[in-house]
Amino acid sequence: MSLNPLYIIPARGGSKGIPGKNIKLLAGKPLIAYTIEAAIAAGATPGRIILSTDSDSIAAVAAALGLPVPYRRPEALGSDTTGSREVILDVMDWADSQGIAYDCVVLLQPTSPLRTPSDIAECMARFIPGETDMAVTVTEAAANPYYDCFETDDRGLLHVSRRHHPPPGRPAGLADERRRICNRPRGTAPPPAGGTPPPRALANAALTLD
Repeated sequence: MSLNPLYIIPARGGSKGIPGKNIKLLAGKPLIAYTIEAAIAAGATPGRIILSTDSDSIAAVAAALGLPVPYRRPEALGSDTTGSREVILDVMDWADSQGIAYDCVVLLQPTSPLRTPSDIAECMARFIPGETDMAVTVTEAAANPYYDCFETDDRGLLHVSRRHHPPPGRPAGLADERRRICNRPRGTAPPPAGGTPPPRALANAALTLD
């Protein structure tokens, strides 16, 4: 099934851990350049890549890299507590007002510079229309949280959990493909995610700078 995605790169200017991280130089290029280049190489045209930023500096760097920045994130969505969902919905509202047609959203975090165009394509290929609401990239967690859990026996005594559990994953941020969010009313609860573990090569690309 052919998808018609809207690519969103969220890059607010108020980073606390590494101030200005989205345009810090990494191997001679602004951090955000790696994501813009990967999206274009994966087949996205600049007009379908929407940079969501509240920063003039980030917008200027993106424009210098050849990405038009016609949309500007509202100040109210630039806080530490703003979630990705709110950011996505605001971009979708803007895209709708501009007559941009799409049937899914691909979220590309700029803090994953080792992402490749094939990572994006593979994530989209793993999305199964009609069976999954989204495809999310994950990488194997460094520690298994199940082993830090306790179970209660019939006498009320606590025991460390020793049962077999599947290996947990943590978000990788390489590419998240979302479809159901495009087709539901604003203000409803986010959908459940579905997917399969990533191949080892994809997991090894999950360097996230925060």
